[in-house]
Amino acid sequence: IERYAENKFGARSENAADNAFASQTFKSAINDSWARVQEQPGQLNFSPKSNLVRIAENAGPEKLGHEAIHSTVASRLKAGYDQVGVLVEGGKNNQAWDAYRALRLESEARAIKGEGDILAETGKRPTAESIGAVEALVPSLKVADGRTYEQVWRADFEKAVASKGGFVPEVEFGNQASYDRNSAKSRTT
Repeated sequence: IERYAENKFGARSENAADNAFASQTFKSAINDSWARVQEQPGQLNFSPKSNLVRIAENAGPEKLGHEAIHSTVASRLKAGYDQVGVLVEGGKNNQAWDAYRALRLESEARAIKGEGDILAETGKRPTAESIGAVEALVPSLKVADGRTYEQVWRADFEKAVASKGGFVPEVEFGNQASYDRNSAKSRTT
């Protein structure tokens, strides 16, 4: 990911005006991530199982930073997903759902917060939101297919329970919504 970022947004790239490396959040996210990157039209997601970021060619550094943050958070959350499986095996599905939801919320909120920080640090947004403000909004933000994050997480959780499979998500849901920070209304991007 670091090599991709340097080629795409570094000083010698055609996108150097994005000033991505002026953002400490961007540099930290890129340096901390060991994910591979693959450009795919219309894609924006991170797959924890394959450690792969899929990103559209025209995506900006804030989107790459968002997915890089997912990749750094994923390894730290793995033990939590394992615990969700233990709770399900013990018949504690309500507790398991609460734990699963908290893990997914943490991952998405940190990624969206990082994206906002990158925009603020590169002068593309006047301020960045607090993590609390982001956490309050994430569950109701809509993803590209019109569902909310909460609905996506619930469907992923139910699928994992039914399959008796692992609880690490296949994909940290990409093509996510953004929101108008002034009105806090969600919109799909």
